[in-house]
Amino acid sequence: MPGAAGQCDLFHSPVALFSANRSAGRHLIQEKTVLNADLKAQLARIFGLSGSAQVDALVARLRAGGNVDADALRAGFLALADAADQERGAGSSEQRLKVALEAANLGFWDWDLTTGEVFVDRAFCKFLGREEQDQVWTLAYIASLVHPDDHAAFDAAARDALRGSLPLLELNQRIMHADGRWVWIETHGNVTARDAAGRATRMMGTHADITDRKQLERALSNTLRVMQALLETLPLPVIIRDAERHVTLINAAWEQMMGIPRHEVLGKRLDSHHKHAHSKTHRVTDDEVMVTKKSLRYEIVVFVVDGT
Repeated sequence: MPGAAGQCDLFHSPVALFSANRSAGRHLIQEKTVLNADLKAQLARIFGLSGSAQVDALVARLRAGGNVDADALRAGFLALADAADQERGAGSSEQRLKVALEAANLGFWDWDLTTGEVFVDRAFCKFLGREEQDQVWTLAYIASLVHPDDHAAFDAAARDALRGSLPLLELNQRIMHADGRWVWIETHGNVTARDAAGRATRMMGTHADITDRKQLERALSNTLRVMQALLETLPLPVIIRDAERHVTLINAAWEQMMGIPRHEVLGKRLDSHHKHAHSKTHRVTDDEVMVTKKSLRYEIVVFVVDGT
């Protein structure tokens, strides 16, 4: 990229640029297009110019067919071509990210902490029954849509993530749908930019609609409560254990038969309880059930607390 010397050569060298094609070049740049500030800054950086005035002078000289340094201008054009390639590469990466998010049914958000504005994409808007297009919302507006019971959890999670005490922001919250119902949204995010003082200035992440999953969890929870209530009323002793043989549920009939309060065995293995003794037959059958994972009907002798 040309330096200060390049600036002088660019404006004062007597070398004619592409003299053979000068007329064609003049034809291509006859249109008096007004350059925006971003483009001027990019041209100044690429050609080593000091500011907007020198960019305007260069453009005027090119339009007038004046002489400029061919090497300096060639270097600038190559730099522009490289920048265009980088932009195309960034565009390809952005397109791949968009396809991946759509395939996973995820929404994308980008929070500018310096302004309080949050970019939300069309997928997130769709989750909430809003107009399906990318939008910029204020954090205050998003907060107004969050369920009152979830405000404290959101504030705490965001605060920890922004301070750096947590590597990621992870939160499940209810947000109001356009039709008035509550939609469960799972939010993941991370701080992507900080200022010189270490304060977070930008945060990005994803949203997922987990309403169906939450409804299933609620249904399973209700089913489990009903099952527990039924088991509790059965006159037959019932005990349920997990794959590690820890007790997860017993009913009143089991407590009465064994003479052991449930709080002493829940979450523990039966063979670890000092008042409970297995017969040899019980241990062998127990091992068979756990290893084969198959249903098995059998009879055993169990010694209760009073020794009977």
